[in-house]
Amino acid sequence: MYGYPITDELQQEGVTQMFEHGPIRWSSNETANPLIPRANAQFFQGSPAPGDLKESATLLPKGPDRGIVVVRGYIGDDGNPVNHSLGNHRLWSTEPEASSKVAIAWDTATGQVGIYVDQSCVGDLPCRNAKPLVRTEHAKVVQDDRTPQNEYWAEPYGDGGIRVDVSAVNSFVDVPGSQYANLGRINATFHIHPHGYDDKNKNFTGFDVDTNKDKYPSWEVLRYPRLLENSGSPQALWQGTVWQGSILDLKAPQHLCYRNDPDHAPVSMTCN
Repeated sequence: MYGYPITDELQQEGVTQMFEHGPIRWSSNETANPLIPRANAQFFQGSPAPGDLKESATLLPKGPDRGIVVVRGYIGDDGNPVNHSLGNHRLWSTEPEASSKVAIAWDTATGQVGIYVDQSCVGDLPCRNAKPLVRTEHAKVVQDDRTPQNEYWAEPYGDGGIRVDVSAVNSFVDVPGSQYANLGRINATFHIHPHGYDDKNKNFTGFDVDTNKDKYPSWEVLRYPRLLENSGSPQALWQGTVWQGSILDLKAPQHLCYRNDPDHAPVSMTCN
């Protein structure tokens, strides 16, 4: 993944050595990130929770190990009764298992991509199982039809990044006469690409993110590093967040949002 070494080891707050495709840095204080096994279990291993769906495949080339990146679209609980009824009953979260309408994970080292779709639960109504997952380039099409399937696509982007396209639908879409059948689809395209090399810390930083998406629901982009510099290091690093508008925005024009300062606060993306 990194190629051959092109420098000697440098002793500077640990050990750094430059390879053909980037540096590797390690320290005696490094520790495994406890969120990595949980992210693997959520997106790449085992079975989903009852009513949910997930699948994974190696869709990208192997690359430098910058951990697992997770992109999640969810309806936040902001006091609005409609959002509370339809939503995921949470605010921002770094937990790998946090509820969402649709989530995509990318293991940067292996090229594996996993997608997870929750069942649809509305108020006191019985929950309905998630509609089938279909990997298709049609996910790139901005659409609000009532086809009862969740579409997604993932492909390499730029130098070591990923493009993800999603067109997700709630599970009441094919229920005759349901007031929730014609809300519209969750349409989003995300471009996630390495920010670059941090010369001060002798390491790669996180990922720049830009997205063209519906203004509803909320989205969060996280990075889980494989190794932590020490036991007190952050286990999850924010790459970007966008708060939701109105549910009517599912059928409104999309907007462009971006952020080019990963791994640091503040984490809100700038939207046009």
